Amino acid sequence: MSAHCDGTDRIRLLALLDRRVADALNLGAQARHAGWNVDGAGAGASAVRLAALAARLLVHAELLADRSIALGGAPCATPERVFARSCIPPLADESDPRVVEAMVARRRQRYVDVLAADAELPRDLGDEPTARLCLELPASAR
Repeated sequence: MSAHCDGTDRIRLLALLDRRVADALNLGAQARHAGWNVDGAGAGASAVRLAALAARLLVHAELLADRSIALGGAPCATPERVFARSCIPPLADESDPRVVEAMVARRRQRYVDVLAADAELPRDLGDEPTARLCLELPASAR
């Protein structure tokens, strides 16, 4: 982070990281649980794709949390705090693999869009490591 950042800028960055950690953990949990609940034709392949997405989101959450800690923050850590801070809506109870994957894909796209928009703040503050983290998942979604 550049030397011109003040305490307010740091607080804004930490809040951004905290929200995205919450979103990544929430969406990852939704994808993982959805994979466990799919049933019918294509369920096996769908479960594998959903588990892979959950794993990628967990890694992304870890990277975001590590960045927050490096900046002096303490990211949300309990399930209650995660779900309270996340902007990802709950996943409806569904078992059809196509429907479930479509629901998760919409939530993932919302998360990717928010991450891409979030990259502006750290970039404006000269914090390229945080900006890269915000753009990492959106770049892989293309």
